[in-house]
Amino acid sequence: MEMKFLLNKIIVVTLLCISGVFAQRRQEFKSPDGQVRAVVNNIFDEYGQHESKIHIFNSKGKTIFDTSFVSKDTQHGFGVIHTGWTADSRFFVFAIMSSGGHQPWHFPILAFYVPGHYVLDFDRLVGAVTSDFKLSPPDSLRTKILKNPKSTSEDKDVNIKLSDLIKKLN
Repeated sequence: MEMKFLLNKIIVVTLLCISGVFAQRRQEFKSPDGQVRAVVNNIFDEYGQHESKIHIFNSKGKTIFDTSFVSKDTQHGFGVIHTGWTADSRFFVFAIMSSGGHQPWHFPILAFYVPGHYVLDFDRLVGAVTSDFKLSPPDSLRTKILKNPKSTSEDKDVNIKLSDLIKKLN
């Protein structure tokens, strides 16, 4: 079953390459309300693998979030493979993958919560994420997580309302 996950990752990476996502070094994503913008800077190695830095700015241009997934050897970091803003502009969601090919079944998903200025890590909150995500208005996220944390061979669908997750954390 682990081969299935590796195959899925290869397909996702191939589609991203075809769509031109890897060709861009810097991408900017404005929130739906236009008040916040996220900038993803991708750093490529000689093999076309990438690792990413993320900067999020408020409407006045002040940095409200800044993180780097870049490693010294470009083999132990993470690259952003998919991003999205929730319709209510409260969450900037991003999926990452290992630059060195470690855990090919794993697609960590994180979300920057704009009002609170902190990051939600879905691996820690709901379980190890095994697929990309899809957002639905106003703030729902659908993905898959490992059904059994001791095995990468079976996953289950989850639908998470991000505002409910924030309420549980506070």
